[in-house]
Amino acid sequence: MWFTVPIYLRSSEPLDDDVLLEEAIHLFEAMSDEEAMAKAKLLAQKLEHRYANVYGKEVAWTLESIGEPWKLLDDLKDGAEIYSRFLSDEEKRAIARKLGRE
Repeated sequence: MWFTVPIYLRSSEPLDDDVLLEEAIHLFEAMSDEEAMAKAKLLAQKLEHRYANVYGKEVAWTLESIGEPWKLLDDLKDGAEIYSRFLSDEEKRAIARKLGRE
């Protein structure tokens, strides 16, 4: 079975005075939710890292949280749905603004 699990990392450096989070959806092959979560926890530890930005300031990306595993209902094939969510009109407009499309 295939599962997706969102992993959230937090930057030590804010973006425009706001918290900067990365949401990354990872794919795991597992026999259960529990196994998928265990794999996600191992990966999340490896994703934490530090580096010096262009201004010489150290930036740290640390684990904020791990979301719930979601079993994929479609077989993995061209066009398979990996992730979906429902958006309000306001959320859609906010995304469009961020992408410079509104």
